[in-house]
Amino acid sequence: MMTTPVYPAGSAPAYGTPPAKKSPVLAIVGLALIVIAAVIFTYCSYLLYQGIIQVVGVGALTSGSYTIDMSNVDPTALQSAIMGPVVGLGLTALAGIVGFVLSIIATVRKQGRGIGIVGIILGIIAPVVGFIIGAAMALSAAGAV
Repeated sequence: MMTTPVYPAGSAPAYGTPPAKKSPVLAIVGLALIVIAAVIFTYCSYLLYQGIIQVVGVGALTSGSYTIDMSNVDPTALQSAIMGPVVGLGLTALAGIVGFVLSIIATVRKQGRGIGIVGIILGIIAPVVGFIIGAAMALSAAGAV
């Protein structure tokens, strides 16, 4: 007859043992993507406004009117002046969205929660600030401000 071996009972972890610390790499990657995308987004925004100013003219943008007379503007020149910056804005916006999502995931998983929250806030603010700074840089470079 075969006997079943008897094993000692396993010991449970001690009460109050803190869980293993999770790595904040996901939050750091998300924040880094957002910061890099924000810098490139601001530069592409500057190039976009600079292209519009070169084709339309700074007077049309600073005249105080809400309408711009497009009868003297060559559509092909306008398209070629802004196509590169628009593609750059789209790609950096995509990278920023990826960083934003990574920051949300890191915050929910408690992997670098503080860094993730900073990434979420920066991901919301960065596009607006990028457009404003880009416009200000382009207008000051054109001598309008």
